[in-house]
Amino acid sequence: MSFINIKKQNSLVIKAGPGALKHITKEGLQAKDISTILGGAGGPKALSLIGLDQAVFSEFLPSSKRKRWLIGSSIGNWRFLCAAKNTPHAAFDHFAKSYVEKEANLRGGTKEVTRITEELLLEILDNDMDKILNNPHYHLAIITTRCRGLLKNTQNKKLLLSGLGIACLLNSFNRSMLRYCVE
Repeated sequence: MSFINIKKQNSLVIKAGPGALKHITKEGLQAKDISTILGGAGGPKALSLIGLDQAVFSEFLPSSKRKRWLIGSSIGNWRFLCAAKNTPHAAFDHFAKSYVEKEANLRGGTKEVTRITEELLLEILDNDMDKILNNPHYHLAIITTRCRGLLKNTQNKKLLLSGLGIACLLNSFNRSMLRYCVE
């Protein structure tokens, strides 16, 4: 029996390759079919996905036990840390509440943002790092970027803005040229 069926609705767009679309149209989307989940950057707007995350990771995916890859960057990683905990529903609630309550003093610069990020990370992990890393159903892949050149200048706003401008310019010519700005 299918858990999620595709119906034409304006509020949901499903993009799939021809083989996947044929399978989903015929069989519906089933938890057993999902092997990889991507979680991209998106900042605070990703908090709007918390209810969906709770349903997917607490009810839908556990209906078919299997190893899945969770590949994330930025806030996608935070979401997947919650998903890999023993009680994902509660972890998502705690994350959303803590994320909103943390008030980063942006004038405090990178040190303040780093302090608050570390505080939030410790709250989310809550001594569960071994359980998360050894979760029998989820394998986390965390994507990060190391800045190069002017983008490394986080303490000097003018140099950082110059680096961002150069990165945008290089990207407009050819995405592969970003290698001069990030690795």
